Amino acid sequence: GTVEKAVAYLYKAGQQGVQRSAYSEATNYFTQAIALLQTLPDTRERTQQEIALQIALGLSLSSTTGYGTSEVGQAFIRAHALCQQIGETPQLSVVLRGLWNFYGLRAEYETARPFVNQRLNLAQRLQDSALLMGAHQDLGFFLVWPGEWNSAREHLEQSLTFYDLRQH
Repeated sequence: GTVEKAVAYLYKAGQQGVQRSAYSEATNYFTQAIALLQTLPDTRERTQQEIALQIALGLSLSSTTGYGTSEVGQAFIRAHALCQQIGETPQLSVVLRGLWNFYGLRAEYETARPFVNQRLNLAQRLQDSALLMGAHQDLGFFLVWPGEWNSAREHLEQSLTFYDLRQH
């Protein structure tokens, strides 16, 4: 009868599963938590919880099925829709990364491109060195796929300018 507590404990159990490389079990816990969460009233807090759960589900699934599977895509697509619903959230960068990986690994480069670009734009707006490093690195890796070598190299070199040995 205490759905909120059950969701929190299922999320914790899923996180522990991930820490122990028990990805199938983690996936089950995250899926159960999402199902329970749907029974709660639609609030901003519930939406934020679902974003975290969808990200966790997508990452857990990617470890067992690969980033290009439809289940992984569904988790990140849902998380992205929720982020758009409530506005920019701290998790948006992870969601955008999940989406470009999903579409990129399926060789759907034109679908993936806006997500990798949005991730860089977000990092530039936030002026977060870790996000900037990761976003330039991601864009550099992405640009290798369609063979845009010069641009790929520029972004990979740019990512190095944000690297700090003590921090990263």
